[in-house]
Amino acid sequence: MTADTLLYWLQRTSIEASLLILAVLGVRLMLGTRLNPAWRIGLWMLVGAKLMLPAFIPAGFGLGLLWENTNHTSATPMTSSVSRISSALSARLVYAKASTPAALPHSSFDIRHAVVAAWLLGASAVISTAFLRQLRFNKHLTQRIFAKDPYLTSFIAHLSSWVRVPVPQIILMPSGTTPAMVGIHQPKLLLPEDWQMRFDESSLKHVALHELLHVKQRDLLWNWGATAIQALHWFNPLVWFAVSRFQADRELRCDAGALAIRAPSERLDYGHTLLRIQETFFAPPAIAGLAPCVRNHPTLRQRILMIA
Repeated sequence: MTADTLLYWLQRTSIEASLLILAVLGVRLMLGTRLNPAWRIGLWMLVGAKLMLPAFIPAGFGLGLLWENTNHTSATPMTSSVSRISSALSARLVYAKASTPAALPHSSFDIRHAVVAAWLLGASAVISTAFLRQLRFNKHLTQRIFAKDPYLTSFIAHLSSWVRVPVPQIILMPSGTTPAMVGIHQPKLLLPEDWQMRFDESSLKHVALHELLHVKQRDLLWNWGATAIQALHWFNPLVWFAVSRFQADRELRCDAGALAIRAPSERLDYGHTLLRIQETFFAPPAIAGLAPCVRNHPTLRQRILMIA
């Protein structure tokens, strides 16, 4: 793949995807809470497909294809003849220039190679930072202990069978740690070591259901996919904003799934549980391989509105 081809892909994909992102944001703004989380996520998946597909298929893909095809099909025999004559004259001119002693070789490095090098550096920095953060967090998990409380393990096992996901291991984290799920192949539920003091049976059920639904929806895998898109399009701020909205909508989907399992009368208690975690627990680290039950304040406000 040449530098010209790569830059063409990046430029066209970034422009078309940016327009698509703005369109999706417009739809979300118009419909508001009437647009359910499943449709929101479906729209963001279209954006993700647009951001990734052109990097693996010929350059004739995209909105620019219509213009290219129109130009080719509208050519007349006269314009074709003129093109052949112009090509012949250009070839003679190039040959004449190349045969003169004054002809000098062009430099193999120009601004296009510099731009490609900068893009590769940025993409490598984003993906490397994500992996290093994850490795550091995984190393921290090896120093923690697994929960052995019979009530807690049987409680989580019962909810796992209810949601129809494998029973996760339970790791006890420092007091005040926000509950979260980690691990794609072998899920692990992270709970604060003082969980008995912080949760009653109802709030523990709300948190556990939300985290188990992250496993069912494969949200940890989607996190890494979103990180790959951020690395590929690190220079586009709209892509970073779209990824944050994609994460927020997946939190909404888990909220909707947890409330669908529970009685409608528990909506208020579920919202209170999220607010209490936001106010009294530590903020979760921003890493791709972690799916916490609460992320940040603006997202939580939208979730409360959806729950209401």
